[in-house]
Amino acid sequence: MTYLSILLVAAIAWLFASEEGRNDAEAIRAHLEIDHVQLWITRAGVMVLAALVMYGVAHGMGYFYPAWKLLPLLGMCAFLFSARFRWVLNRECGKDPDYISMSNHYDTVFILTFGANGGRAAYVTEVVVAVACAVMFIAA
Repeated sequence: MTYLSILLVAAIAWLFASEEGRNDAEAIRAHLEIDHVQLWITRAGVMVLAALVMYGVAHGMGYFYPAWKLLPLLGMCAFLFSARFRWVLNRECGKDPDYISMSNHYDTVFILTFGANGGRAAYVTEVVVAVACAVMFIAA
């Protein structure tokens, strides 16, 4: 059930990030203002809800995880979502996959830290942290 839990929540994060990336690309093409903070809160809420539903289903099936195990699962979701979202958004907008901008605080940290390699550093960071979180979820 541990591996199934990771796969289900990762699939939800992947699909949701794909849809949200396309939605943001449409908003950008329409020259709409994007409220990054509000969208982040909404997207994080959906990921928390997905993890909680998986947690409830696992308990209903007789698999009992301590509640703290949701933390690495949520970390995996967050970083997987971020990497997939950026890739889809950049593809839909016709930009290089590594493109990031200073339009939000998250990307700004990578630009200020890694300069022109900020986008690539963001992907590496997100994949490493997502895998580490998945390993923590499995190992604990």
